[in-house]
Amino acid sequence: MMNRLIIEQLNQCQKAQVPPLNGDETVIYIPKGAAIIPQRVEQGGYYIISLEPYVINPPDGFTLHDNWNNGVAPKQNTMQCVVEMVMGKMIRINGIGFDRAKQSYIDGTEWCGWLPEKSITIIKRLG
Repeated sequence: MMNRLIIEQLNQCQKAQVPPLNGDETVIYIPKGAAIIPQRVEQGGYYIISLEPYVINPPDGFTLHDNWNNGVAPKQNTMQCVVEMVMGKMIRINGIGFDRAKQSYIDGTEWCGWLPEKSITIIKRLG
């Protein structure tokens, strides 16, 4: 049985293509070579992204969600989304929370809104 912390850390890896893990593995094959991850999002593109912590839990005085998203912040820091619009350094996404360990959606975590491009990290481009 693999340690839960190890599974969490492997699932956060962004440079290598780690296969889905369930904790019963005794050997993990991680292909050699760097994953090609785009640096910028494109309108109409599908992505798995991770969000900076300040987007999920905004600090006092942070007005992004009040000014751009009707006061609603995303619920999950990892999301599968489509980029609906790019406007300067802001992007509008329509997405749902994504569990990387299970490679599945998280029900009840749908979110649509604007984010600064610098607040996201592209994990994988889907299409």
